[in-house]
Amino acid sequence: MYLQYTVKKFYIFFNRYLFLTSMNRIHLYKKIIPLLLILPWSDAASQSLPAQPLRYSADRLVRRVQGKEVQMLLQGNARVLHGNSQIRAASILIRGEKGDIAEARGKVRFLDPRNGVYLEAGKLIYTRATTTLRASEKPRLVHTTRDKKQVVVTAEILERNTTTRESIARNSVHVTGNKMDLRCRELQYNEFNSEFNLTGEIVAFSEANYAKADTAQYRQKDEILTLEKNVEIMISNKEGNTIVYAPRAVYQKKQDSREDIISVYHTPAIRPRLYQGSLELEFDEGTVIGEKRDTMKAFGNIQFRDTKEGYTGSSASLDLDRAAGLLVLHAGSSNRANIVYASEQGPVSMEGERILRQLTDGSSIVTGNTEMNWSDDGVDVRVRAQKAVMIPENPIEFTGSPSIQRGESILRSRKIKAWPRERRAEVTGNLSGKLITSP
Repeated sequence: MYLQYTVKKFYIFFNRYLFLTSMNRIHLYKKIIPLLLILPWSDAASQSLPAQPLRYSADRLVRRVQGKEVQMLLQGNARVLHGNSQIRAASILIRGEKGDIAEARGKVRFLDPRNGVYLEAGKLIYTRATTTLRASEKPRLVHTTRDKKQVVVTAEILERNTTTRESIARNSVHVTGNKMDLRCRELQYNEFNSEFNLTGEIVAFSEANYAKADTAQYRQKDEILTLEKNVEIMISNKEGNTIVYAPRAVYQKKQDSREDIISVYHTPAIRPRLYQGSLELEFDEGTVIGEKRDTMKAFGNIQFRDTKEGYTGSSASLDLDRAAGLLVLHAGSSNRANIVYASEQGPVSMEGERILRQLTDGSSIVTGNTEMNWSDDGVDVRVRAQKAVMIPENPIEFTGSPSIQRGESILRSRKIKAWPRERRAEVTGNLSGKLITSP
């Protein structure tokens, strides 16, 4: 009151004795009013949140002293307020003269409307000095972000710091919301940037697919999930299951599209591996695109094999279309795409700039400086062409200026058919070259 009286006398003095003009008065208001807004009119407003006492109400209040500790038991519609937060419960026990600790039980509700936080639990302990709470007995936290996205966290134990707006959930943690379904052993959540840090037995679900890892980070604003250490991804659709193992993977939304992308990366010691049916791939980096995960691109020193068909190969990059059953291998600047078949007489290799393999029927088309090699009774045989078509149980057809060389003999023609497993070939149309026979 004294401060208000002093400000009033100060204003009268300027008006009566200095004869201020109306413009001067406006200038004075601009200086005085902001000052009045920040003056400490009450003790609570001038104190930091930890220093402010708890305010409370209930249908029934019981005050008691346990040793040197003063306790207040609130029963029936019990409510405790601290700053912008409030606790509601069937009963609340407040310890200390200023309410150092509040213990709530029975359908507990914690509300922080300014920060969009709602928490419910069977038991909650709130510490005023640290502005922290610890919730147990099936706690459930709901956070609504500024862009109206909602996150729901359940766990066995849930802790939150009201000042820093950071939460920690432990044991059987489950996070849902915004097409997100994550499970882990421990979660650290920052409400300021909507960032999640997960550790321990992490599983991320997306419809029929899942991903596992040791650690993970989810940025809700950007909708990016990063998985680290012992990553396992299972992709399921009508074509079957595809499993990817990698040291690191990133889920994110594709720009200007509803589709999302899964990118996997290598470390100096570990490379990603993919398994689909009898097909096995190993590579440096890869990307799976689409809500149904139908297509995949892989890059960097790709090694693969088909345990059922009995072939191996390598390439600089590849495209895998699971829906169409197509595997496309691409050559790089320093290496070409190749496939190697095993046979009783020895390996048969095929290489080119591009190899398109149909996974359903095992057929392949090789284009761009195609070359096939095999051995015939210890003599190397080489077929070169621009294109080769390989169909199971049929000869391989070479077109586009094909040539065949066996030892020092070489023939060029319009078309060549080869049966590498039987060690024979058929050359037709516009023959030229040289043929050297043994005496």
